[in-house]
Parts: sequence; C-alpha cells; structure tokens
Amino acid sequence: MRQAVSLCDHQNSQDMHARDKFIFGLDSDIIRTELLKTHLKSDGRPKTVSDVAAEAKALETANCPESQ
Repeated sequence: MRQAVSLCDHQNSQDMHARDKFIFGLDSDIIRTELLKTHLKSDGRPKTVSDVAAEAKALETANCPESQ
C-alpha cells in the first residue's frame, strides 16, 4: 500500500481537478473550447489551474467587443 501511495501525486491530482472544474464552469463556449485544445504547456508539463486562469483572462480580453 505504501508503495502504491508513493506513486500517486495527490497534489497534482488536486490541481488537475481544480483546473478541469474551472474550465467546465466557464460561461463562454469559445474560451472553454480554446482551453480544452491542449492540457500541456510547451515544455510538456500539464497546465496548472493558474496557467488556465491566466490563459482564460487573455482569451476574454482578446474576445471582448468593448476592447475593439
């Protein structure tokens, strides 16, 4: 059991869950679709909830009609 637990990355799992919950809770289908296109950073590591939130803000700003 200890060996199996040591292989489990609980913190990473919690962040992935929070990231997914954030994405699926968005009202914007456009932003949600863009965020779901990739779950990895350019270095191959999974995006964190902070990465996704920052990306969502950037997409919202880019798609905001008031800013055009």
